Amino acid sequence: MDMFIVLIRKRVIKMKKKNIKKNKKSNIKVNIKLLVIILVIVLLLGIFLFKIFHKKELTYPILFNDSDGALYLLSEDGINKDDAIKLADYESTERVKYANSSDRYILYQSSNSLYLYDLKKNKKINISDDINAGSFYFTSDDKYIVYLDNNYNMNISNYRKVISQEENVLKINEVKDNYILFTKEDGLYIKDINKSKSTKIVDSTSDIIFSNDYSNIIFLDSNNDLYIYNLKNNKSTKIATNVNEYYCKDDSCNKLYFIIKNDSKKLYYYDGENSNKIVDDIYSLVSYIDDEIVYTKYKNDKYNLYYKRIGKDEVLVEKNTGNVKVSKIYNNYIYYITGTNKLKCNKISNNKESIELIDKVYTDLIDYKDGFIVVANVNDKYNGDLYIIKSDKVTKIDSDVNTSKIKVSSNGESIYYLKDYVLTGELNYYDGQVSKIDSDVYTYEYVKDDLVYYIKDYDTKLTYGNLYRYTNEGIKIIDKVSRISTFKSTYEN
Repeated sequence: MDMFIVLIRKRVIKMKKKNIKKNKKSNIKVNIKLLVIILVIVLLLGIFLFKIFHKKELTYPILFNDSDGALYLLSEDGINKDDAIKLADYESTERVKYANSSDRYILYQSSNSLYLYDLKKNKKINISDDINAGSFYFTSDDKYIVYLDNNYNMNISNYRKVISQEENVLKINEVKDNYILFTKEDGLYIKDINKSKSTKIVDSTSDIIFSNDYSNIIFLDSNNDLYIYNLKNNKSTKIATNVNEYYCKDDSCNKLYFIIKNDSKKLYYYDGENSNKIVDDIYSLVSYIDDEIVYTKYKNDKYNLYYKRIGKDEVLVEKNTGNVKVSKIYNNYIYYITGTNKLKCNKISNNKESIELIDKVYTDLIDYKDGFIVVANVNDKYNGDLYIIKSDKVTKIDSDVNTSKIKVSSNGESIYYLKDYVLTGELNYYDGQVSKIDSDVYTYEYVKDDLVYYIKDYDTKLTYGNLYRYTNEGIKIIDKVSRISTFKSTYEN
């Protein structure tokens, strides 16, 4: 009997343990399901809040003024004015400053305030409420903003706060790399943003430039003495006196061409240590690349064109060219436009007469992939024939092309232009063949090969038209637009 009771107790205990395990498993399953439900709710709520509060990055934007003069910013996916961001009242697109190294930032003024717009964060940042009109700049790397306030203080801002200030500044001359050239009453100064003190360079100057690599400043003082100022050691080196013109041979400007004018003009070459005369009786240095120069001489009332490689004898390219103002050395050819507007070329290595390519050329030589483009035979509306020049071959692309409305794409392979332009015209592009984008176009802005903005149906009395966006076709997006502008791109051979 006792044994039976013990067996029953063991059975009961075993059943209880089994039920406890079942309950635990059931509770775990319930907890997992509840956790999954909570995670899903949190995720959906996060997505909802992100859509409400997150501002999407603006890409390939266009700035425009509406008919009231207000300044707006529109992203490439904006489809109407409601999608545009109003930046300022009565502020022109022409006064906006674009970032140098990216298309992320723009600087603009509204009344007396300066604002930065961050297109990546889609955010407006107030930089200052006291700005001297139009006097604001990005540094070359876009890390800093330099601006002049109405108390003639030059301010350097890192977007969040002013990190440096210089008093009694009359003018900001130029901002390059991390250097600022500025003028005070007693002369011209240079400031390195990474250093606390500025340095005076010269009392006064008639001409000054940065070298392309920002290692030197080259300037003529008030006596026309030529100097190179080294930005690393803050020292000036006098190169020559009585200098009329100068040209940098390399990116550092440690090597220079310069012209001294006394009884006659002479061309000198400075090799970084010494200056040597290389041409007597020069009239004008027309073009140069590395050790090659093209120049004119004026004698007996005639202009003659010459070519020379440093250390070699000069070569007469052509007599009696007229006053050549445009010339380029490219792919072993000399291209030049004569005083009578004839485009000619001469292969440097063959010592033969120049070849006339096109007559009645109106424009300069515009860089195009593997060559140049020009417009010639222009009428009184400034419309003419568009040509491509490669080596000594000429190809006519189109006629009645407006001389001031030509844009070469950033890769150099396409040409955008307005045709038959009299206040409005036909917008075309050439990429091996001519294609029409739209007609009755007042102006346009090229962004990239599959994105162009343009104003159409322009009313000259009301001074506005309608804004269109071209991707694969032109689509009207905003009414009553007077001006447009965007980040600039250029192509160079």
